[in-house]
Amino acid sequence: MIHPDRLLKFKNKYVLDLKNTFNTDEKFEPGDIISVAIEDIWRHETSEGIYYSLHKPKVRHITEKKNTSTLEELDNLVTSIGYAVIEKQAEADVDEEAPDTRSEIARKTWEKIWHTRYPKNGKGEWCYMCHWRGLTKEEAESLTHRGLLVQGIHSVHGDLRLLTNPEVRATALTGFTVFEGDPKDIPLETGSKLIYIAIHKKEKKIEKLQGAWKLPEPLDWLYVARKKPYISAPKGPGATSKSYAKFFTLDWGTFQQGVAKEHFFEYFIKGKKMKGRMIITYAPIGGKRVWLIDFPEDQTPYAEKYKLEDVIKELKKKKQKWLIWCKPGEKPIKIDVEKYKL
Repeated sequence: MIHPDRLLKFKNKYVLDLKNTFNTDEKFEPGDIISVAIEDIWRHETSEGIYYSLHKPKVRHITEKKNTSTLEELDNLVTSIGYAVIEKQAEADVDEEAPDTRSEIARKTWEKIWHTRYPKNGKGEWCYMCHWRGLTKEEAESLTHRGLLVQGIHSVHGDLRLLTNPEVRATALTGFTVFEGDPKDIPLETGSKLIYIAIHKKEKKIEKLQGAWKLPEPLDWLYVARKKPYISAPKGPGATSKSYAKFFTLDWGTFQQGVAKEHFFEYFIKGKKMKGRMIITYAPIGGKRVWLIDFPEDQTPYAEKYKLEDVIKELKKKKQKWLIWCKPGEKPIKIDVEKYKL
């Protein structure tokens, strides 16, 4: 079932070609088994066979293991932290409604609904949790968030959830996944790179973090793991078919809505650890655009820095349709840019 271009013969056995890792100063010999940390893994299903792609693979060290990871383990990773991609072909008999990846579905959905995802009174609640995956039962039951960070071998990401649409309980939350990266790089003092950035706004030891918008989520997720960590058994929410997941809510509180544009979202949050102006922007990096989350040193509200008419002129030139205009503490105004008369 594997794409023939991704099969290599080594010592009379077929192995899977997963392409290149990031550069490393370590030196290895053919046949050495090494440990590689990744942020994401995709399984690509094509008419010619299946292949896998690793995202941000970093070499860690040589291992004492006698066998490499199996295809079953790769598929478990896809279930846990990755995506299954069904690649479309040009033939006429291809189903044009073939499933997209979860990330693509979330991205396309967000592009359509973002202008509806704000609290009509300008304020709401929020939470931030870290989601660990790939744990054994013993690890899930015994290790704390700090313990998992120190252990540093499992996948973790952050989930920011904002109560933007309380009118419909099933889709009340707007979520943003924060790529916290390698757990060994996360400061133990804060337990999160995002919390570190929020506390140390004037220091730039940690840059803005990449992330991605989620599909709308049920209200219940706003309160999960506040009083105690939430453990999800195999096949449960956020877990794989064979491993456990564990959720830790690190901070929560209230927020006030700021300005929202197609590629810019502003929130003023107040929690036990994170406070101040938080912005999520769609910015160009390395030849492509990615979503970034940050707590900038400049805490001045966007609506106080810029005039409404100037912003609308800019959006008209860019042919953007919607603008949510709001100063913290006020009710948001939704503006149809195309129809607005200057």
